[in-house]
Amino acid sequence: MSKTKELTDYLAHPRPVMAWTILILSILFNGYAMTLQLQTVELTEKLSSLFQISVPQLAYTQNAFFYAYFLMQIPVGVLIDRFGPRKIPSLAILTCAAGALVFSFCHSLMMIGIGRALMGIGGSFAFLNGLKIVSNWFYSKRFAFMLGVFIGLSALSMIILGESMVSLQNALGWRQALLVFSLIGLILGCLFYFIVQDAPGAGFSVHTGQQKESFGYFFRKVFQNGQNWILSLTVGFVLGPLFAFRTTCSKEFLLLTYRFSETTAELMNMFFLAGYAIGAPFFARISTSIRRRKLFIVWGIAIAILMLLLIIYPPYLGVQSLAICYVILGLATSTINLGYVIVHELNVPRIGTTALGISNLFFGAFCAVSQILIVTLFQIGLLQSYEIASSDSTQLSLLRIPIYLFIGFIFSLFIRETGTKQLYSYEIT
Repeated sequence: MSKTKELTDYLAHPRPVMAWTILILSILFNGYAMTLQLQTVELTEKLSSLFQISVPQLAYTQNAFFYAYFLMQIPVGVLIDRFGPRKIPSLAILTCAAGALVFSFCHSLMMIGIGRALMGIGGSFAFLNGLKIVSNWFYSKRFAFMLGVFIGLSALSMIILGESMVSLQNALGWRQALLVFSLIGLILGCLFYFIVQDAPGAGFSVHTGQQKESFGYFFRKVFQNGQNWILSLTVGFVLGPLFAFRTTCSKEFLLLTYRFSETTAELMNMFFLAGYAIGAPFFARISTSIRRRKLFIVWGIAIAILMLLLIIYPPYLGVQSLAICYVILGLATSTINLGYVIVHELNVPRIGTTALGISNLFFGAFCAVSQILIVTLFQIGLLQSYEIASSDSTQLSLLRIPIYLFIGFIFSLFIRETGTKQLYSYEIT
């Protein structure tokens, strides 16, 4: 059995204001990267009409974001653990900005793919780097709650930045809006480089008593831990398909099936994000208080499956009932982030980002696969007619999402509780 150690005697944090300043910049980085990902997908219909490209073909090219995101996760985790959350992530923000710049000048599928791939490469640092900063700057007993704060405020920043992007598109056009966001990325990257620091410094660390071993030793331990893989599969099967649905066709599904206006359909997606933003810190706090995380993950997945079935399949609900379902879906989905917390607790902080990279690798992989399957089946019907798109074939294509969640539910049953205790040393074997 691995030994766990919980810190009990804490020194006062020497730089609490700096800790929060750096966290806010990390939140802006994550929100910026995800806004670029989402808003460029929203341009699919315009780009299809502009370049006379089929929607499925364009969607496959747009998926370059997730291909890059998926492939970069473990390298990103290793790079951040070895070199810190400042220098390379600052370059990653500039890479996102470069992707927005390329996309704004796109005139072919290749340029669209290159722009999206650059966004994916840069964006692959955003979430993991935020978790590394939380780990380096906040005590382990607060990791779960601060992760929830990071995720919740990231979702809020996505809403604000997304609305700003839409306003810019309406005022200037989508190309000019992306140029503006490219400039924002340049400014953010510079601020990140000059303000963010890897750790509090002055010999102070929020982690004491860590095992003194080589990085390679810790790296092997991460891959030998079966719980890391179980948690990663749970996260992948749940978060990946849900966010692929929300990104790719949730709005179109509501337009076609419920006959909503675009404003109402977008509002439903915002309700999902609002529930997700509220639930992340709330369930993190509660799970830490009662020292149980698995309970919330298992029940969260079960409730998410129920909400999806109510949303996707008849009898269809009214606007108010559907809005409630979307909020509850967001709340239920937010519990899956506790999987990241358990992964962090099961691995020593020095190698924590690499371990979290495995989980995010599965998230990126399932996002990519789910988006391909959803787009292929859903958009074929969309291109033919509204009646076909909302027929049984569309219902069947979207059935994949609750099936994926059910598989994630099965994996979640095998998660081992940590008692909310952080691991600081591996048993020497």
